Amino acid sequence: MREMKRVAALLVALVAASPLTAQTILPHPDPASVEREGVNKGDSARRTMDAYAKCMLGRRRALVFEALALPSGSMEQGNALGKLVGSECIASGELRFNAPAFLGSFYTSLVRAQFARKAPSFGPEPVDYTKQPIAGADSPLVPPNAELLNFASCVIHKDAVNARDAIVAAAGSPKEVAATNELAKVYGQCLYADQEFRFSKGSLIGLLAEAYYREGTASAQRSGAP
Repeated sequence: MREMKRVAALLVALVAASPLTAQTILPHPDPASVEREGVNKGDSARRTMDAYAKCMLGRRRALVFEALALPSGSMEQGNALGKLVGSECIASGELRFNAPAFLGSFYTSLVRAQFARKAPSFGPEPVDYTKQPIAGADSPLVPPNAELLNFASCVIHKDAVNARDAIVAAAGSPKEVAATNELAKVYGQCLYADQEFRFSKGSLIGLLAEAYYREGTASAQRSGAP
């Protein structure tokens, strides 16, 4: 009983760069689980975020997709993601997610659910996200993440097998490490001469997952069209 009370009172900070939002919450059945007391960073935090995102997609799918439909990387999307931090999908603790990492966890969960067993067929060329239409009269003409998604689209076209392996593998697993090591060989082919991007591993995989899911589902819809 004493141990149960100690666990129930546990505060855990899941830190991935700067915080998007924080909320102290109480235990709930079937939540994402934390791996240790104190501050969880890196792969440990990513595994918990991925589990949290999977739980939210199961319980609040419509709200999640409303947030994902907003311009990628926009302030309005960040605000919508902040509203998805609640008490039902984490055992106990204080959640501190940055928006890109949190967004990436949702796309990672979606790719794992839809494409882990069978990979989609992508188009012959990477997508130019600076030319993708965005719904809403008040939306920017180009989503803030467009250049980053262009890079991710190029990478998944250059090496779709390792891109999928990096996304579907558990954070920090040998499979993820092997896949990201292989992907590193094509990064230079997806940058202009004067371009330079700096990513954490989690942010990079989240971007790959977003491009992979967007383009994979679009391909599946085209294939299923009469």
